[in-house]
Formats: sequence, structure tokens, C-alpha cells
Amino acid sequence: MPQERDLRVIPIREGSTVTGWQLEVVDTGQKGQNGNFPKVHLQKHSGKTDFTVTITDPQDQVTFPTLPEDAIWVKEVQSDSEGSPTEKGIKTDQIVKVELPNDTQLTFTDLNKGGPRKLSYQLNFDGAPPLDPIIENGGGTGGGNFYDYIQSHPVESGIIALLMLTVLFALIRDKMTLKKGG
Repeated sequence: MPQERDLRVIPIREGSTVTGWQLEVVDTGQKGQNGNFPKVHLQKHSGKTDFTVTITDPQDQVTFPTLPEDAIWVKEVQSDSEGSPTEKGIKTDQIVKVELPNDTQLTFTDLNKGGPRKLSYQLNFDGAPPLDPIIENGGGTGGGNFYDYIQSHPVESGIIALLMLTVLFALIRDKMTLKKGG
């Protein structure tokens, strides 16, 4: 069963103009604003995570764009200095099922599989500037490959390898016994 992460985004205003954002990771209580946003960490082998991003606007003026592909852009980055995505689209195989249940809620699933990755994403809004936090994927589950399993479970992998060799040698021994007529 996937984990769930709730993010709350709250516009910061000067007069009636939205000039920035506060981002809150609801389950951890982490908060930050205007470029000092908390990173969302997904632990290695923690599995996929369903995200819900909710706009909490006291003036009820800021909404997500109508189309999900306009509401969130994502790219994989090596470091935080690479910045947020500059073009529309999901440029990673980690983010799926992007949906807009209503105009103030965005949902998506982060698969968190394969090797560790850093995802820079940009949330886009109608009536406000974008917001660009980071998700750090620990990787390794949700459809990861055998190499991921071996790296994360060395003892179990060794036991499996020994059992396979034991079965192989027993089969070879039995075949040789049959050839000798015994």
C-alpha cells in the first residue's frame, strides 16, 4: 500500500498581489517559504508515495491550471543548483497518475524505484507565481530491478545464490549417476 504525503501551499501576499509561497509538509510539520522550502525525502525501499498538494488561500483566488500537465512540471537533477524545470512536462519515469480532483488540489504518485534520484518540480498556478520544491527519492522499490534487490539485501542474495548452486550440483550429480547406470 502506498504511503501518503500531504503538502499545503499558502500564498504570501503584498496587498492583493501574490509575491511568494509558504510550503508545509503536513505529516512532518516542516515549513518554509520563498525559496527556502523543505525538501521532501522518500527513504530508500519505502515504496511509492501518493502526494496531495492543496492550495490554502484565505482569499480563494489562487487555483491550479485546468489541465494536470500545466499544473506540475518535473525533471531529474543532479544538484539543487540546477533549478526548477523550464519547460512543460514530466521528464522522469518516477511521477505518474497526475490528476486535478478540483481547482485547489493536485494529486500524483511518485514511484520511488530504481536508483536514488533528485526530482525538481514546479507547481504552476492561475493567479500566482510558480513554486519549485525538491523531492529526493531514495529509490529501490516499486518495480526496481534485481540489481537493486542484491544491493539492499546482500545476506539474502548470498543465501539464494548458495541454494541455487546446491540444487545445480545435485542435478549434475544425479545426471552423472544416471549415465553410469547406477
